[in-house]
Amino acid sequence: MNALGLYEEDHCFVCGTQNPIGLHLKFQFDSATGITHAAFVPGRNHQGYDGVVHGGILASILDDAMANCLWLRGIPAVTAKMELRYREPVPVGEHLLIHGRLVKERSKLAHAESWITTATGVRLVEATGTFVKLPQQVKDSAVAERHNTGAQQPCGSVSPASKNPTNTA
Repeated sequence: MNALGLYEEDHCFVCGTQNPIGLHLKFQFDSATGITHAAFVPGRNHQGYDGVVHGGILASILDDAMANCLWLRGIPAVTAKMELRYREPVPVGEHLLIHGRLVKERSKLAHAESWITTATGVRLVEATGTFVKLPQQVKDSAVAERHNTGAQQPCGSVSPASKNPTNTA
């Protein structure tokens, strides 16, 4: 087990490949733009009100987009604070594009933002977050665990530089 018990079993709800009820998003980092991307088509099992995706599901996706953006840059960090703005109701069955990027890095903190759009680029939900950077030994332990278990960084479903998001639904 690593220092914080992070990411050993690839069961992250948003991006873990081994979570049977998870969303299984596959984040990809575009090194040219510095943006992490994923795609998702929510089903009825992701709704709150009839035909509308539950806000907690959307918040989880946005949090993970920011975390993946940091971890893929080699910045191990955990969420300290997150703020959301729901611009439009997100309909079930809509092809969603998820984006995350690093805004600012400090010695102990990182600030990131993420947003969800329609396939045509209409912003539906956006978030900003402050992340506490973890010590180097945690990063080293997480890298060793991923190597030993075959899990990908950070939560199991990320890919290196790619400009096109992958639809996993």
